[in-house]
Formats: sequence, C-alpha cells, structure tokens
Amino acid sequence: MNNQPENVRGADGVGAGVGKGGLAGMSLGVSSVSAKKRAEREAAQAKASESGAGGADSAPAAAIPQLDPKDPLAPLWQLDGVAHAADVAAKAIQAVHRHKANLRKHNVTGSESVLRGARASAWLEGGEPSLPDDGNITDPVLAAALRVADTISPESIGETTRVWQRAPQQVLAKFALNASPAGETEDGSEARMKAGRPVGDDKLSSAMKEQRLHVLGDFITGRSQIHAGVLSAIVHGELLTLRPFEYHNGIIARAASRLTTVATGLDPRGLAVPEVYWTRHRQEYFEAAEGFASGSADGLRAWILLHLEGLKAGAVEARGIAEAV
Repeated sequence: MNNQPENVRGADGVGAGVGKGGLAGMSLGVSSVSAKKRAEREAAQAKASESGAGGADSAPAAAIPQLDPKDPLAPLWQLDGVAHAADVAAKAIQAVHRHKANLRKHNVTGSESVLRGARASAWLEGGEPSLPDDGNITDPVLAAALRVADTISPESIGETTRVWQRAPQQVLAKFALNASPAGETEDGSEARMKAGRPVGDDKLSSAMKEQRLHVLGDFITGRSQIHAGVLSAIVHGELLTLRPFEYHNGIIARAASRLTTVATGLDPRGLAVPEVYWTRHRQEYFEAAEGFASGSADGLRAWILLHLEGLKAGAVEARGIAEAV
C-alpha cells in the first residue's frame, strides 16, 4: 500500500516516501567520475581488448556508442561504468539468443524465462515462489505475479509490446489490474476500473503520480535515445520509487523493466531472467532502489549498475534454460 512513512520499506521492499526522488530528484551536477578518469579507463579497456588480455567483460571503447550530450538522460550515460556495463549486458543477451535451442524453440525457453521471472519477482515481493504440486496457487502474491506475467508471455508479448511502444500507461494500467485482487475476476466491477489508476499518498497526489507516469512514458516512447539496458533500469527504478498503484508495485516495476528490454530489441524474445539475480542479492537490491529514489548521482549509478548486472546474470540463467531443453 502507499501510506507507509518515509524510509520505511513496504511490501515492495523500498521506501514509500517518493517526494521528488528518482528522475524528478536527479542531481547530477557532479559526475561520479571526472571526464579525464573516464577517458583513461576507456582507453585502458580498449588496450586490454586489443592485446587479448581484457577478459570476457572487456570491450574496445569504440564499441560503446556515444549519446548526444543534449539527450535528457545523457548525464546517466556518463556515470562511471554505466556505458561499459550496458555494453557487456547487451553482448551477453545477444550471445544467448544465438543458442541453438533459442533459435528453434524460443517459445519454450521464453515461457520458462517468464515463469522463473514471475516466481522470483513474487519472492522479492514477500510471496511464496513455490508452485504447488496440485497446481492450486493459494499465495496471493504469487498469483498476482503470474497474472502479470501472462501479459508478457510469448503468446501475449507481441500485442503487449505494440501497445507499450505507443501508450505505455495503458500497459501499466493492465499490469496494475492484474496485480490487484480485482484481476482475479472478469466482471465490470468498480474495483477493476479503479485498480489501474494511480493512487495518492502522503507525498504525492494521484494527479502528480499520473504526471510522473506521463514523463516516464515519454522516455519509453522515444524522448531519449539512451541504451535500452539503462532505459529498462530507469523504468524499473522509477516505478519502484513512484509506487503509483495500490497493489504490488514491485511486481509491476519488474514486469515493465522486462517488457522494456523486449520492446527495445535488447532481449526481443524475453529470454533473460534478471529477477533471479535480484533475488539472490535481495538486500543490495532494496538498498540500491532506495539510492535511486534519492536522486543522487551515486544512488542512480549504483542502481543502474545493479540492474545491468542482473541483465548480464539473467543471460546466464537463460543459457541454463536453453541447455535443459
């Protein structure tokens, strides 16, 4: 729910007080690393790659795309290590897409990815991730996560992606409905109609939250050309910070993040399972989310790097799924 005091973790695992946090509170006047140090690091990475001593995570600086300094999210791209981490995560996901099982049976591997992601997301939300042997799911958090996941399953992802690319708030409203108890029914009740609307709290009114969602939607639909991995981190962190809906904002945020990687072409078949990494680093995940909510350069950087590490590890999880098919 949205009425906890500031700095108290709610069911979503992060502080409820949003104020002007997240993107609205972005304070990047001083980068976490100077331009000189960043240039030195990128030159060292390029040299190591050329000599073959850079390791799997190294890449030539020239391989990392630059972002127009006038782009509204350019300050995030300039944070220490972000561009390199985004490049590494993207290459890991691209590689797993070339696995023979993912070339032939991507609907099977994609379905397993969505299921594992939903179960991990439910656990982060405080639910019970185990699937009962009889198939009768009684845990309401897991049930909510699975209903949301159905919207981004291989059978549904095409239509969901098309709507997300032009009207992301419609998809978020559907996520919110499916995450709520009203999502269990198919009637035209008032509860179903209200479930997809932002709700206010002691920090932001529902109208203010709706305005913030519009701003986020502008970034999703192309206002910024920032790397898809970083955009998915922003979507993820902003929804955790904003807590716009009444139920299970964490589940909604993680589903929206996953959808962003699909819609941008970073992970077009939805194979990566970053949620597993985030559950294994649960405390770090919650702390980094609060750092994002602070709007500080260090907080934003820590969140983006943790998110990107999840994407990279999610590719490893996807490879394990492919090997088992």
